[in-house]
Amino acid sequence: MWHSRRAEKTSQKNKDIDQRLSGNPDGATIDPTELKRDWAERGYGCEIWTDVPGPERKDFVHGTDELVMLKEGDIEITFQGNTVRPKLGEDVYIPAGAMHTVRNVGSTHSRWYYRYRQKR
Repeated sequence: MWHSRRAEKTSQKNKDIDQRLSGNPDGATIDPTELKRDWAERGYGCEIWTDVPGPERKDFVHGTDELVMLKEGDIEITFQGNTVRPKLGEDVYIPAGAMHTVRNVGSTHSRWYYRYRQKR
């Protein structure tokens, strides 16, 4: 089962970020510095990936949890029998060991933040 940002709230700061992101229904404005800080507090790194239309990143499995957040474009993520199309600024939580596929299903490039839970 996939979990959105709303399912993973752990602090008032996360709620504040959710409120800021949801305040722009036509597209979330994501402050990369704030996002990196938020994810670091939750135990994740933060990098960005850019893809042209069409590619499919298929059947990945990682030994640690992963977060993906859409920055621009249109992607589809399939894992654990579910396919989700995240909204701009929405976290998608992919648990460790879950085989997953990410597709750029839009007509333009897509960019998303991603990273894995850091081992402590």
